Amino acid sequence: MKSKNNIDIKKIDPQDKPLMELIASWYYKEWSIPIDNTLKSLNEFKKQGFPFQLVIKENNIPVATATGGLYRKVGLHHVFPQYQKYGPWIALLYTIPEKRGQGLGAVLCKSIEEMALELEFKKIYLYTFTAERLYLRLNWQPIKRIVYRAHDTVIMKKELAAISSG
Repeated sequence: MKSKNNIDIKKIDPQDKPLMELIASWYYKEWSIPIDNTLKSLNEFKKQGFPFQLVIKENNIPVATATGGLYRKVGLHHVFPQYQKYGPWIALLYTIPEKRGQGLGAVLCKSIEEMALELEFKKIYLYTFTAERLYLRLNWQPIKRIVYRAHDTVIMKKELAAISSG
């Protein structure tokens, strides 16, 4: 997709089992999501989301991912079904700890926003208890604060019509 300073953003090939297993291990370490659940979810992605999954590689080594892409349903809906009226949702953006703070999350967000615009979405949503500052810098708007999985969690939206193509 893009290449800058030995950084490439590519769509993930769902048949790339080693990459899928690596990503599942990241999600387990970060959010305690069982590896088998992530692998199953990634295999069923087209049924529950919009079909794209991204990975950022630096010198051909995976360092960040957005394997969630855009979802119709997210884990939050199990506890707070009233938020099913919103969507689609960005889910599962992850950057390895040693690469955080270098703008990779912003690059992934921008790529997802561009794809969402191509799919003609006017708004997208997310929730986070770990990266609120990142999303605020990227002009996401907080719409609700809740306690989810014992964390202070913010639900945010982004108006895509305001994104310039420059």
